[in-house]
Amino acid sequence: MSAAAGRNFGLAVVPGTTGLLSAVAGLPFPAWDGLLVLGVLLGGWGAARRNGPVALNAPKPAAILKRFAGGLGLGLGASIATGCTVGQGLTGLALLAPSSFVVMGALFGGSAVAALIARRLEAVSSPMVPSSTSH
Repeated sequence: MSAAAGRNFGLAVVPGTTGLLSAVAGLPFPAWDGLLVLGVLLGGWGAARRNGPVALNAPKPAAILKRFAGGLGLGLGASIATGCTVGQGLTGLALLAPSSFVVMGALFGGSAVAALIARRLEAVSSPMVPSSTSH
């Protein structure tokens, strides 16, 4: 669909988000990108509504900070790796690009280390509560 619209760019919400911000500022914007962002939001809301009422819950400031740091880390990592995980994993490995093997190995290794650290931190922060059983 992007190619049919005259753009050689894949699915991404960043151009749509900046396009919507341009529209709010009264500047011209590409309608296709804006519709993509609105469609993602409305589609997610519609899917959630299928299971009942939808309630908006604001995350705590600490959670927002964690998410921001995670997004920043993902962006930096994608820049350093010259591509995202999908591009490196699907395209790079299929082309037998040595850098993609390094990137994917680092991703799997980093994920394993992060999961190990998270489990250990969780075990320390929530000690096991003895279960009471009746005989």
